[in-house]
Amino acid sequence: PTYKKDGRYLNLYLDRALHEEFEQFCESLGQTKTVAAERAFRMYMDKLIIVVSGIGSIALVIFLIAQIG
Repeated sequence: PTYKKDGRYLNLYLDRALHEEFEQFCESLGQTKTVAAERAFRMYMDKLIIVVSGIGSIALVIFLIAQIG
């Protein structure tokens, strides 16, 4: 029997250039897009948790706005 991951689907609409870069990145590392995306989400969320735990809510808003721009 094959192992079935306990997961959920996530549908993303990415900029074409970003998607192509992501595909090349995954291919160069020999990773699936799923594995690479899961690791990227985990790293981003872990970093954000560290930042949030050390600052107040106004600083968090500023930090999030800076991430967008």
